[in-house]
Amino acid sequence: MKKAWAVAVFASLIFLFPGVASAGTIGTFLMSGSWDYPFHSVANGGGGYANWSLNYSVSFDGSTLDPVNSWTEYEAGEYILGDYEAFCTQVFENIYPTPMEYALYTIDSGQLGDLELDVARYLAAAWIAENYGATQKAEAQLAMWEILEDGADQFNLSEGVFYAQEYDPGTTGMIFHEDAQAIYEAYTLANLSGYVPGASWVLAINSDGQNMIVQNPIPEPSTLLLFGFGLLGLVGARRMMK
Repeated sequence: MKKAWAVAVFASLIFLFPGVASAGTIGTFLMSGSWDYPFHSVANGGGGYANWSLNYSVSFDGSTLDPVNSWTEYEAGEYILGDYEAFCTQVFENIYPTPMEYALYTIDSGQLGDLELDVARYLAAAWIAENYGATQKAEAQLAMWEILEDGADQFNLSEGVFYAQEYDPGTTGMIFHEDAQAIYEAYTLANLSGYVPGASWVLAINSDGQNMIVQNPIPEPSTLLLFGFGLLGLVGARRMMK
């Protein structure tokens, strides 16, 4: 009986880790988006200004639509449920508050190339999310839009494909501009040659809606390792009770 219990524990660990460690396609999920203050007046492609949110989040319903990755529904469901921080990648594309089918991908140069996305721009966006997503989200969103629309090698919020309305000095809008510029300057000084993003942010793609960079809803291997140690502790406790 003890042996059977131990085998079950190790089998569960083997089952868990491959799904988390695999790169590329993570799975297809039902995801809904939401937005909140602050808003900012921005334009894209020569169009007129519109007030657009600088603060996005997404929710997963706890299920996966991809049977290949069905392990997530059972083992990671408690982590998927709830809200996660997110960044908009396409100015003026719609974000829907009702669940829509999204494919989640790791953010790496090979995967981005396979998806025919600009590698340099999206790696820069991933770096911004990792370093400023928790502290300066509005400014990070503004910087991300500028880089994704106009390129990772230049930054000008006053002109180009993407631009933002000028604000008076000292106003919140102008502070956002200045902080977004500072984020870009930090990015250029970071020397990201060979940069490989971590697993904390992933790319969510929907052909009918807004593509987004979102917090990874799947537990990282370190989290599952703690879970595994907990199972092993149960094995030890059972043996001591015998």
